[in-house]
Amino acid sequence: MKKQIYLLLILFVAPLYACNDLEEYDVEDYLTTQPIEVAEGEIAFLHISDTHGSDRSLYPACDFLNQTGCSFGLLSGDIIATEFMKNKLLACKKPFLMIPGNHDAYDCGGEYHFRTEMLDPMQHINNVVFGSEQGNYWYRDFEKDGYSIRVIALDQFQIDHYSKSERVAASILTQEQIDWFIQTMKDSYNFDGIIIMIHEGFGNAHIGQRDMSVTNDFISIYAKDYKNCYDYAGINNALIIPDIVEAYLSGENIVGKEYVNANDADIITVTTDFDGAHNNFISYFGGHTHWDMVEHLTGYPRQLLSLIAFGGYLTGSDLKDLVKTANGEDSFTINLNIIDFKNRRITIKRLGSKKKVDGTLRESIAFDY
Repeated sequence: MKKQIYLLLILFVAPLYACNDLEEYDVEDYLTTQPIEVAEGEIAFLHISDTHGSDRSLYPACDFLNQTGCSFGLLSGDIIATEFMKNKLLACKKPFLMIPGNHDAYDCGGEYHFRTEMLDPMQHINNVVFGSEQGNYWYRDFEKDGYSIRVIALDQFQIDHYSKSERVAASILTQEQIDWFIQTMKDSYNFDGIIIMIHEGFGNAHIGQRDMSVTNDFISIYAKDYKNCYDYAGINNALIIPDIVEAYLSGENIVGKEYVNANDADIITVTTDFDGAHNNFISYFGGHTHWDMVEHLTGYPRQLLSLIAFGGYLTGSDLKDLVKTANGEDSFTINLNIIDFKNRRITIKRLGSKKKVDGTLRESIAFDY
């Protein structure tokens, strides 16, 4: 009988401890050997995504934020925050900026719930300027050493505006948000940099295929054989945001262009009146794919997209190429982004999980803008 009890303990209790045996990451020890230094004329920030109820990336990211010269953090959706995670965010000394993902919107109470449960409690730290009374889209400005950057956050899941039968698009916007976005871009001419946070990247099988000849150290090694890897930023309206940004960059305005939104009868009309061409857009930052992707949008060579692999555990993607921990759970991911305004360059460095399944490391990559 005792042997049977011991066997049951081994079979059922031991795995519980194994599942809790997460990869340890001591931020203070890391900073002792590899300090994060932000030079004059640079702004640094952290990016994580898709925590899915896990503190695995969030906890060290908050510690990095508090202990370094980083100005803010980005958490680009599918947070599914626990109370422990919320308390950690509230303990951050600097802004940790957030938007909802599809799981936050569809599985966790909807658009208004995300505003009241996640964004409003952080407002005394984040101080974002909301685009509507109940919406989750906003902007926040930062300044350092005489340089300024504007962070614009879009909500691709305004599902509370639609009935369940109307939610046929992978992302749902509103005319109000699009009009606000165009006006916010118009108000951003004098900033030294603009970044845009989204959850889902742009482009999929419905609107085009990626250039599979593009490879770099921050693209999953499995992506070379995968045509449609920006995932699902709207079956009907995937290019509405890139088209607006392209008009901003080129000065070639859009006049009355229509985009199908939630259904065939729901049309968003875009008209821009940007004052000439502007060159201060830097990059989009998102997640959703659960694997790393940093490259320029196909057909939009001046629009960089940085998608980071998910930072939780027990879920994943066949296209994620990072080595998992010994117990089979997924490694965690944090990107450190440094914008060098003088040289017009963004450098993305990996904190946390770096090792890929082929033995190479995902360490650093840089792009001019």
